[in-house]
Amino acid sequence: MMTGRGATPLGWTGLVLAWLIVPIVLSGVVLTGAAAVDRPPAPVRQALGARGVPPADHLVELVRRGLPPGARVAALTLPGPNEAAMVMVTPSGLATGAASTGYYVDPVTGHRLGVAGPGSDLFYALRLFHQNLGMENAGRAIAGLLGLALMLSCLTGVHIGWPHGGGWRQVMRMRRRRDGLILAHHLLGGVTIVPLFLLALTGTGLAFPALAARLAGGPLPSWSEPRAARPMARPAQPLAVVLGRAADLHPNAAVRTIIWPTERDPDWTLRFADPHVAPVKVADDTGNATAVPARPPAAAYRGMRDWHGGAGPAWRGVLVLTGLLDAAMAVTGLILWRRTRRRPDHEAAAVVDI
Repeated sequence: MMTGRGATPLGWTGLVLAWLIVPIVLSGVVLTGAAAVDRPPAPVRQALGARGVPPADHLVELVRRGLPPGARVAALTLPGPNEAAMVMVTPSGLATGAASTGYYVDPVTGHRLGVAGPGSDLFYALRLFHQNLGMENAGRAIAGLLGLALMLSCLTGVHIGWPHGGGWRQVMRMRRRRDGLILAHHLLGGVTIVPLFLLALTGTGLAFPALAARLAGGPLPSWSEPRAARPMARPAQPLAVVLGRAADLHPNAAVRTIIWPTERDPDWTLRFADPHVAPVKVADDTGNATAVPARPPAAAYRGMRDWHGGAGPAWRGVLVLTGLLDAAMAVTGLILWRRTRRRPDHEAAAVVDI
């Protein structure tokens, strides 16, 4: 392994990973920590009104009045008891897949309670950055590749730290002779290697859902927010008619989410509050309604989501601690890398070799 001024390939890899991954790790710490103390990572707007919900098309019109030219309604989430309705809107003049903005509306008074979108909320911005670096599909792919690189870094770290002949006692004796910074770097790596690898593995799976679903042998998870294509500017079917067609198929089911037809998928999609009720597709051209089988994410995919996001306060605490320790390990690694750049080769070898 090269050392000193030439720098090691592993050292350069660690340097690049530190600069790219540490911000993602820290954003995950904030999001997970917020969930651990029961503060939601997205704005929850409680409705001010007490009773009665106006028609869905009226809720949409309340938001549409104040939209800039070219903005299109993408979805509507109907409120539950004492909840706000949310209208998702795609911005105007942006490419397909641009981040949508959610408008929270009191279903009784019609007052706009808040906005969740780029630049409007800190937690929304952090979540967007953590998921896709703020660059939608391209950013999600980059984040997934960084996860692969982080897994590789974990494996190479295990290989370097593994006793290859002298046994663990000799390794510990050698490490006790080194200065505190090197010992701290190795200790941080040893403590966090397992949860860090799991985070990288599950994060990569979430970044590439189609590949993860194929490997898990389950269906592709359906996303709740429509970003695959621009919604139609003027659908042929009125919203009231679409809701009526869905009610014909499921008379007693409460509609929860309505997704507008897009330039790629010319059907309305309606999902219900009861997850066991099959979603309904309504053709925008003919108005024909069809119940489609619900496709819940595969168990393996749900497991990845729970592991990565922190299922339960104890595991969330572990993830927060792991993120903080990993950030500290990155700082110590940068300092050690800087030492190797300043010292002659024979001295730098003593710094970076195990």
